[in-house]
Amino acid sequence: MPQPEDETIAIMVEADKIASLISTAHSLLEDGKLVDLSALEGKVAELCRRFANIPTEKTEPFRATIKDIMASLDLLAAELARQNEKVLKVRAGSNARHAATAYERDD
Repeated sequence: MPQPEDETIAIMVEADKIASLISTAHSLLEDGKLVDLSALEGKVAELCRRFANIPTEKTEPFRATIKDIMASLDLLAAELARQNEKVLKVRAGSNARHAATAYERDD
């Protein structure tokens, strides 16, 4: 069974990995690229599991980190929603142009 000190280190390592993944996702979105968040989802689930398994009195050092991660995830969700809206608008415009072109053809 892991010692509380080991679990504390593991939580900090997981939190750092999550912060790095979120930062990378923000950068990719700024560059207009699509982002795969499957790794992030697993890391957040693991962090939550580890955090739930430590004694309450030992959670104080992590509260600010967890709040920062939550705020970053909220911002990322908003960015993803904006990206999704853009993609849907482009697709809708493309479909409309394609349909208009199809009806304009002389057979």
